[in-house]
Amino acid sequence: LERGVRTMLADKNGSLTSFVYNHPLVYSLFQGDYDKGHLTASPATPGADAKHMRLRARRNLPSYIPAVSFATALIDLVARGELAPSPAKTAGDGPAAGGPLTLAQLRERAAQLPPHLQRVVLSALDHCGGDLERFRLNIQSWFDHSMDRASGWYKRRTQTVLFTLGIVMAGVLNIDTLHVMQRLTADKAFRD
Repeated sequence: LERGVRTMLADKNGSLTSFVYNHPLVYSLFQGDYDKGHLTASPATPGADAKHMRLRARRNLPSYIPAVSFATALIDLVARGELAPSPAKTAGDGPAAGGPLTLAQLRERAAQLPPHLQRVVLSALDHCGGDLERFRLNIQSWFDHSMDRASGWYKRRTQTVLFTLGIVMAGVLNIDTLHVMQRLTADKAFRD
């Protein structure tokens, strides 16, 4: 999940991901803290920019984040300028001062985001028809599609581990699968 969130935010070093994980709506889903300092070079792709967080470092992170919590947290972070603070931001600026959140404020703040996230937010704004709830649903849909992809990564990795484990166990236990299959097909008493 952590890798999936970093990938969808195009956040190689974990900076944006830490803002999302530390938002109260997400932070309440796990114990401990998200520490981007635990990201190390990926052992599977040496020399690449890919980073990996070892199991012991991500053990307390959530295994599931509801799409509505992620979308609401991301919108809040964009609206308050925490993902890319504006140098001209003042204490009474924006919805943090108690005013209602508007799509115009989100569009203004989105211009200050990193390019990948900026494009996602602006695209969701362009396709919401002026409705804040529809904008949130667009962000939720983006999150759901990204998590489907992360589920695919997990499934492929699990299949590889299970296949490798099966081959090792067959070798260690000296199981001759062809002999077992031949006996099962030919001998009804043995099959029963």
